[in-house]
Amino acid sequence: MSRAKYGFEVVDGVICIVDQGEGFACTVTNDIEMVLAEVLEALKWPVLERKPPIVIYCDSEGIYDGLLLSPTCYFDGFYSINVREGYLAREIAKSSLARKAYEKKRDGE
Repeated sequence: MSRAKYGFEVVDGVICIVDQGEGFACTVTNDIEMVLAEVLEALKWPVLERKPPIVIYCDSEGIYDGLLLSPTCYFDGFYSINVREGYLAREIAKSSLARKAYEKKRDGE
């Protein structure tokens, strides 16, 4: 299977993954588990020592959405952000009620 082509950066404490594989057989959406693992490894994210980071991604259509992560930083689902502007997606992700509700449930609060 082809792998997703992507780029990433950390901006304002948010990991931003961008699908760069227009026309590729595999998108970030379809390869998210591997993409997330590679990004966290590249950032040397200490998965057992810190809370999972806030992560957003921009799909091949240019739409940003958020990723829900387990306590050990495994992918656990998407939540809708549905905007095209990276700065706005970051702000929405940082204040997202959906993400915060998931984290409360995940952390047993």
